[in-house]
Amino acid sequence: MRKILIAMLLPVFLVSCNEMSQTTQSEITLAPQISCMETRGYVEGTTMDDSDGGATRVIYLSAYDKTNTRDYFVGCTFKKDATDWRSYEESMLAPKYWPIDHTLNFLAYSVASSAPTAVWNTQGATTGLDLYVGRESLQDDILIAAAAERKNSADPMCMTFSHTQAWVEYEIQAVDMPEVTIADVTIKSVYSTGQFSVENYDATLIGKWDFSGATAADCKVVPAGSSTIAASSAEKVKVSALMPAQSAQEAVISYKAGGIYKTTTIGMKVPVWEMGTHYIYKVTISPLLTRAGENVATGENVEVELLQKPW
Repeated sequence: MRKILIAMLLPVFLVSCNEMSQTTQSEITLAPQISCMETRGYVEGTTMDDSDGGATRVIYLSAYDKTNTRDYFVGCTFKKDATDWRSYEESMLAPKYWPIDHTLNFLAYSVASSAPTAVWNTQGATTGLDLYVGRESLQDDILIAAAAERKNSADPMCMTFSHTQAWVEYEIQAVDMPEVTIADVTIKSVYSTGQFSVENYDATLIGKWDFSGATAADCKVVPAGSSTIAASSAEKVKVSALMPAQSAQEAVISYKAGGIYKTTTIGMKVPVWEMGTHYIYKVTISPLLTRAGENVATGENVEVELLQKPW
């Protein structure tokens, strides 16, 4: 009787193993992209790298199981591992795996040098995220992305990230001038702290900045590279800052020309600095001429052209 029982059970066991092998839970890995070719240097093409000005960029990812209507995981850390991004717990690899035959929705944000306080509001199709951004996080390029209706796959999941801030840049040149040194640009009365909230409606992201309880203050920015424009040269000095989306404000350029310290005020030219937009104020300082850009206080003429492009 014992031999017969074993013979009868063995085929059933073999069939069960064969059925299990047909469906494999693959690891969830990411292949993040950037929404636009215009970047601030840490991206080559549209592929997001983990190197950002010497800091290491990470992705924080949440997944909602639409099939079971519950959270699958919340706020897991993904870091670049060779070519793909994988889940880590501190410095240890901690893979996350796809559920079999379940559909997931994803919401993610990415930062490098800072760690804004994050509160996840996971509600399935309307998964939300609140980021509380302090002053030290202002110049960190905070990115967000979503993906919907994704299922078990051996391929890395593509997620397209978008910028949550405006990139405001001042490109300064001097024409027919002695040597000019740009000291700094002070952007007047702007918010450098705030709360960014995003809701994910099946990969349609709706985000906004809120400054309740925050105080607007002047923001002084210095040139990242050379600050000197040689006499009668075509050199340009660039000064830029990331800004939470908000009303545009005037800026004051402080510079030295011919050994004399001077300032000149640059107007906004647009009512609002919008997230995901690069604003380039092309500033030309030249000897005083009687025309629209005349600035009698400095004895020079200042002309400003504004370019806008998505980034």
